[in-house]
Amino acid sequence: MSRLKAKLLIGAVVLLAVGLEVVVWAYRETRGAVEIVNDGDAALQGLVVSFGETRIAVGDVRAGGSARVWLDGGRKRTVTLAFTQADNPLTGFFLDDVDPDQLNAEQLKLVIHVRPNEVTRGLEDEEADPTPLSWLKQRLVDRFSAEMSLR
Repeated sequence: MSRLKAKLLIGAVVLLAVGLEVVVWAYRETRGAVEIVNDGDAALQGLVVSFGETRIAVGDVRAGGSARVWLDGGRKRTVTLAFTQADNPLTGFFLDDVDPDQLNAEQLKLVIHVRPNEVTRGLEDEEADPTPLSWLKQRLVDRFSAEMSLR
C-alpha cells in the first residue's frame, strides 16, 4: 500500500471516529448536577443517591466535604438520599420534581446541604457540559495559541 493510500485511510478512519462521537453526543440525554454538602460535624456514611430507577452509591462524605453526582435527564423524577450520620436522626429524605434537563438548560446545579435534623436545598451556577464542537474548537485554539507563543 502506498503512503498516500495509507494516509487517506487513516484520515478517513479519524474522520469517521469524530463523526461517530458527534452523533453519540447529539443523541445522549442531558445531565444535571447535584452536589451534596455535609455541613455536619460527622461524616455521612453510606450515602446512596437514587433518581428514578437509578441508584448511585457515593460512599462516605467527610464532615465539611461534598460529593457531586450527575443525573441523566428525560423527565422530572424524585431524588432520594439515604445515609447514616452520628448525632443525626435523619437517615434520608427525598426531593420531588427534580428535572436534570432544566438544570442543564439553565446551567445550574442543585446543591443539598445536610446538617443534623435539617436539610436545605438551593441552586447555584454550573458550567454546562461542552458540546463536541465547542470542545474541539477550544482544543484547537489552545493548541494554536501555544504554537504561536513559542515563535
